[in-house]
Amino acid sequence: TAASSLPPAIRAGHDVAPFLALEGRGAAEGAANPFAALAARAFGLPGATPEAPLRVEMRAAADGSEAWERHWPGRTMRSVLRPDGKGGAEEAFGPVTGALALRRTADGLVLEAVGARAFGVTLPRLLTPVSAAREFTDADGRFAFDVPIAVPLLGRLTRYRGWLRPIPPPSPGPAPARW
Repeated sequence: TAASSLPPAIRAGHDVAPFLALEGRGAAEGAANPFAALAARAFGLPGATPEAPLRVEMRAAADGSEAWERHWPGRTMRSVLRPDGKGGAEEAFGPVTGALALRRTADGLVLEAVGARAFGVTLPRLLTPVSAAREFTDADGRFAFDVPIAVPLLGRLTRYRGWLRPIPPPSPGPAPARW
C-alpha cells in the first residue's frame, strides 16, 4: 500500500487505530496582522509560540475519520480528518472543510490545500486557505512537520513546525483482586 512505503517515523505518526498520542516540541509564527489573528483564533490555530512542549492526540472513528487534537500551550487546535475517496483527504475545522491533495516525497508527505467549503458552500479563492504542509523524518529519525497556513485575503494565519514521537498508551494496571 501507499502508506507502507512511507518512512517508519511517518507511518508511526499516522498509526491511529484506535488511539494515538504523540509528544514532542513545536514552535509557531503567529498571524501576519490583527485580522488574520482573529481568523486563526477562531479555528484554534497556534499564535506566536517559542519552542514549547506539544501533544497531539488522534482518535479513529468507525466511519474512517480521525479526530485530531493538537495541544499547544494555552490553546487546543481540533479538527477531523477523513479520506476523500479519491486519494486525498478532507480536514474539517468546525464549519470549514479543506480539501487536501497528498503527495509522497522521498522523506515523507506533502499535504496541499486544494479547495475549501464553509457550511457546504465552496469558498472563493480569496478566502480559501493556502497550505503545503510537510511531514518528514528529521535528522534524529523523528516525525517532523512544517505547516504554513495562509488565506490570500488575510495573509499568514500561522506557521507551525516541530517534531513528535509516539508515546505508549497507559498500562491498564494490575487486575483487581478476586475474593
